[in-house]
Amino acid sequence: MKNGHVYLLRGRSVYSNLALEEWLLTKLQGVTPRALLMYVNTPCVVIGRMQNPYKEANLKYLFDNNIHLARRRSGGGTVYQDLGNLNYSFVQSRDALDKKLHAKVICDALEKEFDVPVSSNDRGDVLLDGRKTSGCAQRITGTRSYHHGTLLVRSNLNELWKCISAPLSASTNARGSKSVRSVVANLSEFVPNVEMQQVMHALASHFITLPAPSSHKDVPNTFDVGRNNTDYPWIEISEKDVDNCEFYLKERNELAASKWRFGATFEFEQKIQFDSEFTELQINLKVEKGSERIQSCKAQCLKTTSFRQDERELVQKLIEKQWSGCKYSGSAMRSAITKKNLTYNHSIESTLAELGEYIERQIVDKWEDEEYRSEHNSLIFPEVSVV
Repeated sequence: MKNGHVYLLRGRSVYSNLALEEWLLTKLQGVTPRALLMYVNTPCVVIGRMQNPYKEANLKYLFDNNIHLARRRSGGGTVYQDLGNLNYSFVQSRDALDKKLHAKVICDALEKEFDVPVSSNDRGDVLLDGRKTSGCAQRITGTRSYHHGTLLVRSNLNELWKCISAPLSASTNARGSKSVRSVVANLSEFVPNVEMQQVMHALASHFITLPAPSSHKDVPNTFDVGRNNTDYPWIEISEKDVDNCEFYLKERNELAASKWRFGATFEFEQKIQFDSEFTELQINLKVEKGSERIQSCKAQCLKTTSFRQDERELVQKLIEKQWSGCKYSGSAMRSAITKKNLTYNHSIESTLAELGEYIERQIVDKWEDEEYRSEHNSLIFPEVSVV
């Protein structure tokens, strides 16, 4: 038995590759002491299991630009991925999980292959000349574990910042992990002609030299999925290899579902500051677990030059009444305060109309309608080789 196997996942769907990672986590038990998975995704933002998508990502920008949002099973912070980013995952038993060893594999591969100033920190992040090029997270379940992360090879950093700059991030108070923003660097800044295949080969070559974990015990197991690459030291697995696997299909569909991506969000509070021609509003929302509805709303006119006291109170009470219990989506919230049966004077109607337009821009509707899924189906599950 080899001390470790390397697997290249050939699909580019974030949902498919995360599902394959979960499947391989248990399927590889007894097959190999440890494994290295590598894959590349089409543009997406991946949040940690305990994170809030409204705080971590610019959802409207993602929606407008066909960039997928995923919530992974592991913890940690939010990452942007595209075709210039390499995902890696070290899979092993619970006892053999060793973040420092895995960081060393990456550092040694980059240093020896590309002669770059690389180092790692206590969290397992990999740095190039002091700037973060690889972040990581881990998952432990039963007797199994994986430690996975991203490696910026030639990623679009402008898109990265646009995607993870949530407009209401600072005013959203949420439970769960909070991302720590870092100064980042692509490997291509140090090695201009670097190719993804070179990086994968370097990681794979260093990984297979590792000794087997001392805790490993051979367990008879049959695993014949995928095919050996005759030119590189890895086994390639495509989605077609597992298209009849019930666990994989169920996991893939769950990861892509709105119920998981948005519905796994803890309850949170959000403060909205809005200035109109006639008044300045501060609105405090409490959103229920699952981010489906607004649990409570408190509105206050901080200052006004046009409203009488009774009109200020009317606006405050109207917003509170219409948004408490309302669906947490920009379009629903806009509709609730601009209904045709709500008739007021010009300044009040204008303020409510402006507020509705603002909210619809800031709080994007959940991506759960069938038209959106159908339209993007060809992008979600493509069968494309990364090499």
